Amino acid sequence: MDERMLNGCLLARCSKCSFVFADVSLDEVRRHNYHVSSSTDSFYMQSQTKLDNLWFWSVVCRVTRKTKAGRVLDVGCGNGMLLKHFKAMGWHCYGLDVSPWAKKYAKFYGFTLYDKEIEEDYLPENYFDLVVSTSTLEHIYDPYKHLKSALRILKPGGYLYVAGVPNYNSLTIKLGLSKFYFNKPPSHVNYFTPRSIYNLINRLKRYYKISFKIGTYGIPESFYFYHKIRETYKKLINKRRVKRGINNNKRITIEKISKEVVLGNREVYIIKKVIGQIAVYLSYVIGRPFNLGDKIEVIIYKEQ
Repeated sequence: MDERMLNGCLLARCSKCSFVFADVSLDEVRRHNYHVSSSTDSFYMQSQTKLDNLWFWSVVCRVTRKTKAGRVLDVGCGNGMLLKHFKAMGWHCYGLDVSPWAKKYAKFYGFTLYDKEIEEDYLPENYFDLVVSTSTLEHIYDPYKHLKSALRILKPGGYLYVAGVPNYNSLTIKLGLSKFYFNKPPSHVNYFTPRSIYNLINRLKRYYKISFKIGTYGIPESFYFYHKIRETYKKLINKRRVKRGINNNKRITIEKISKEVVLGNREVYIIKKVIGQIAVYLSYVIGRPFNLGDKIEVIIYKEQ
């Protein structure tokens, strides 16, 4: 049945399981998610923030508590920021991304890249100790097949970690206040709640012996307000630079976004990093109660 119109696309709700999805074709999903230009690449790089980098680091710290270093596959690895942290922790890193621009990041950070969809089942079975997927499942046309394929390549005793999935049960969506910032079809096609993603994963038990845990995290709409504040700040800085005759057309490079320490006052950098880590932690825990947080997090254990 019809749920709502969003960005000119119909969101439909399954009458049996209440799963909400965008009524779009596979070709539309692929066109909006895979076929990117150099301008899209540039926008992606510029939209990444230091807080994103700290978030990726917190993900690595969280999931590596459960297993020793081995082979990790990042599904939808993008610019490789997550794998960069895994590599620093001694993991053998592999990425999967069908976007053409992912190749240069794989070369820069030195990880193996697969450029075909995981659903094609071409990767070796029971091969990876850990499979991670952040901000990816909402883009996938067939999430059931996607997760089934991820479990196929996961070793018994390994973990599948899924995070960054927008929560359709978040407080602001329930109250009708959400801006759906960076959460619109046809790029996003799945609108999961903790209940609907539970139903999806539970169906996989017919193929694999698994146990799993589902929760939410993040302050609803914080991503929207943070980026709006950041954009306003950048505009003010650019105006000052123009008045001073300073060139604003600085090119964002891979080398720039990969730097951990900016040149200048190291003490100021450390203070900012600590504040950032506190902000990431608080955002994570505040969104835990009652499954009303901004994003969904899933940890699946493939039993031996």
